Amino acid sequence: MLSDNQACRRTGNQMIRPLAITRFTVVDQMVDALRGMILTGEIRQGGSLHEADLAASFGVARSTVREVLRQLAGEGLVSFAPGRGAEVRNLSRQDAMDAFAARRALESYAARTIAALSESDRESALEPVATALAAFDSAAERHDPSALADAHMDFHLAVVAALGSPRLTAFARSVHHDLRLWMMAIDCEKDDAPEQVACHRRLLELLCTATPDAAEKAVRDHISDGTQAAATVLKQNTAADLVD
Repeated sequence: MLSDNQACRRTGNQMIRPLAITRFTVVDQMVDALRGMILTGEIRQGGSLHEADLAASFGVARSTVREVLRQLAGEGLVSFAPGRGAEVRNLSRQDAMDAFAARRALESYAARTIAALSESDRESALEPVATALAAFDSAAERHDPSALADAHMDFHLAVVAALGSPRLTAFARSVHHDLRLWMMAIDCEKDDAPEQVACHRRLLELLCTATPDAAEKAVRDHISDGTQAAATVLKQNTAADLVD
C-alpha cells in the first residue's frame, strides 16, 4: 500500500510545478483555433476541412495547413477519408455508448485485479497511474484542454496497462482514441478541471487501499458517471455534433 507521503508525492501535491510555455508558432495558433471551432460545433462533425480554403482563410501556406491537420488527426479530432480529404471525425451516439461500455467492463476488471495484488505489487502497478495523475494536475493548472484530455486518458490507460497485457492495453488505447473528441467536449462543457483531478485522486487512493469489490465498484461508478455526462452533452448538442 502507498504511504501517505508516497501518495502525496506521486499525486503531485509535493511536486515542483513545471513552468507553462507560451505557444506562439503559426501552427500552434491555428491548431488552437480549429480545435476550438470543432469543440464548439462551429465546424460540425463530418465537416470537410479543405486545405486550399483553410490556407486562404488563415493566410498561411498549404504545407502549414497539412501540419495543422496532421496534429488534429493525432488528437483524434480529424480523420482523412479517401477521395474526400480531411474532415472532422464522426462519432455516433451508439458508437460512443458502446465505447463507454467497453471501458466500464475493462477498467473495472483491471481495478479488481489490481486490488487483489499483494501490497508491494499493487504499489508498483499503480506508480504509472500516479504519474499520469500528476500530469493531469499540471494540465489543469495550465488550462490546456488538449493536454488535459491526454492526461485524462493516460490515467485510465495506466490502470489497464497495470494488467500487463499488451493486447488489452492496445484495445483500451483504441477505445480511448475513439472517445477523445467526446471526452474533450465533456471537459469543455463541465469546465471543472480541478474537481476532475480531485476525483481521480480519490479514485487512485481507493485503488491503493480498497478491497477488490470496492475498487471494481468505484471504477464502474466513475465511468458510469462519465457515460451520463456524455449523454448530457449529446442531448444539449453542445461542443460537438455527436448525433446518429
